[in-house]
Amino acid sequence: MRISVAILSALVVPLAALSIRDVDSPEDVSPTKDDMKLPGQSLIEHCLGKKTEEFIKFERFLVPKPPVPGKDFVYTTTVFLQKTIEKKAYMELTVHYGLVRILGMKLDFCQQLGGFRKVDYFKCHYRPFGIPHTITKTLTIPRDIPPGTYTVVADVYTVDHERIICLTTTVKFDKDSWRQHDDDEDA
Repeated sequence: MRISVAILSALVVPLAALSIRDVDSPEDVSPTKDDMKLPGQSLIEHCLGKKTEEFIKFERFLVPKPPVPGKDFVYTTTVFLQKTIEKKAYMELTVHYGLVRILGMKLDFCQQLGGFRKVDYFKCHYRPFGIPHTITKTLTIPRDIPPGTYTVVADVYTVDHERIICLTTTVKFDKDSWRQHDDDEDA
């Protein structure tokens, strides 16, 4: 099964951009699902047991609507960069369709963040900044996505294998998603 680059981008870019670490929580307290949620309205959350804020801290993450086949997907996030991210940082991306793993790949993290703070990709040296930075992206979701449940996990590391972030999201495309697109075209 071929996964469209656009849908992966729609699900990956927000996953790749940010991180949080709860350093004050006691070791013996297990995090709840609510602890993993990003601030704001989002389908994206931290991977269970992998929450970190050492590199990037979220102020807000807004995804007002879930992705719909054939439509633009818009998200906005506001972040504080806490620690320098240098060239050769990488992201391990996995995508599951239901329970079946359909994609597993290692991507260049800097390439995924292209345009962030207008830093040249080839330099890829994102330095901490004291003010929040807002990123808004618009991606077109292809119409030919098979209905089903997709789970995306992006685990991002420095060149020295130090975790920058791990984020995950689950998106369900169903027959109603297709109908909504068809109804909008008929109107």
